[in-house]
Amino acid sequence: MLKVLFAVSLASASFAVGHSVTHASTKDTALYAFESATHNSVALWWQTSTDKQGPDGWVSINHGEPVWKDSYDKEIESGRFDGVRWRLGQNYWTVLDTNVNLTFGETEVAANGYYVVLERTEEGDFRAFLLDQAQIRTTGLIASDAAKTTGGIEIPLEHEVVETKAENLTIGFSAREDDNETVDWTIHFGPHKLTANFRRSN
Repeated sequence: MLKVLFAVSLASASFAVGHSVTHASTKDTALYAFESATHNSVALWWQTSTDKQGPDGWVSINHGEPVWKDSYDKEIESGRFDGVRWRLGQNYWTVLDTNVNLTFGETEVAANGYYVVLERTEEGDFRAFLLDQAQIRTTGLIASDAAKTTGGIEIPLEHEVVETKAENLTIGFSAREDDNETVDWTIHFGPHKLTANFRRSN
């Protein structure tokens, strides 16, 4: 039975299939990735049968698109924000929504809706925190209150500085050519790229 993994970048208000289509497949898995002109939302879904209408599972992320400024590097390296949670994105919360359980390394993430915030530790390591939306709503906190949040599911992030700058915050999902079961989650802002990978839990 064919297992299909789709990743689609969406326009803010529509499921607009964009300007390019890529395809990769192995014996059991195929990946179709569609890119659109706007990158403020990305969705990925699994489909185990081409005869079935609709996906068997999906995960999406929606985020604001702040513009990178080179002055941000000085702010990051100053240490002022180490150990403090940051808003990821702009204006409203960045939202990760999944209707299937996910596994990030040893960390299990249950199907749910999550607000996503970032933190750099005093040792210089980056990590994301997935905050239960329902719990945050009871506190009255908004996205600019990210530093006041506590708890959540911790996701370690690999950090690298790359030559190609992202002028706006870009978040995406991609499957690996040699392992389409593993999905890479990438956060790219300016020259900074943060990555983690996950799999759909059985």
